Amino acid sequence: MEIDKLNSLVELYFKKCEEVDPSKPFLRWLKSDKPTYSWKDVKKRIFKLSYKISTLINEGDRCLILSENRPYWLIADIAVMNAGGISVPIFTTYSSNDYAYILNDCKPSLIIVSNDNQFKKIKKLAKSNVQLLGFLGKEKMLELLKESKAFIFAAEEDFGIAPIEAQAAGVPVIAYGKGGILETVNGAFYDEEQVIKSDITGVFFHKQTTDSLLKAINFFEKNKDKFNKNKIRNNALKFSKERFEMEFKLAVENIYINWKENI
Repeated sequence: MEIDKLNSLVELYFKKCEEVDPSKPFLRWLKSDKPTYSWKDVKKRIFKLSYKISTLINEGDRCLILSENRPYWLIADIAVMNAGGISVPIFTTYSSNDYAYILNDCKPSLIIVSNDNQFKKIKKLAKSNVQLLGFLGKEKMLELLKESKAFIFAAEEDFGIAPIEAQAAGVPVIAYGKGGILETVNGAFYDEEQVIKSDITGVFFHKQTTDSLLKAINFFEKNKDKFNKNKIRNNALKFSKERFEMEFKLAVENIYINWKENI
């Protein structure tokens, strides 16, 4: 391997993955009762976490990792960089003042913590209008989603499943108006000179900036009574599994019929 020709730690890692036996042990805990992870295991976890992170951040966003020295730290570090983010590790031995300074200076889009103890350190620094809930089960998450006034989605995605899940719960979406969101949300930009339509399901903002987002939120607040939960849910049904299977089946059948007619 020619190290000087590699451009990043991520590239170095995946290059090494091609050279070693995937079943060979790669990461292990110091405690004997903890599992050992092979190169294949780690690669799979990195890809899975990278995909999730990519739905939460934009390229170049800073992501804090607060963790002890453990296998998951390295997995998170590479996953952040592979997703296009900038990894900012912080030590668990820092003081509260250190954490406050780093959070204010770094302004991370995402914070990854190793356990509940580390989460509590960050939670103490949250402003009074922010509530950090930690890990939530699916049922609790859906319960909170249904009670939400709106769902904010600031990323640019080709598709993006989260805004569809929000609409399925009857919740309006406030989103960055670029990418697949323009297809999955029937929205209007906050500065459009038009009357809000009865079937609208969300509001778009133009730039990924605080000012642009606030304008969209204010626009939503002024028009929130015009959103209809049933119509929002109906919009989500366009992307249901049942509709996909039905239309996919019809498409295949039409292709087959056309093929048979032209034999």
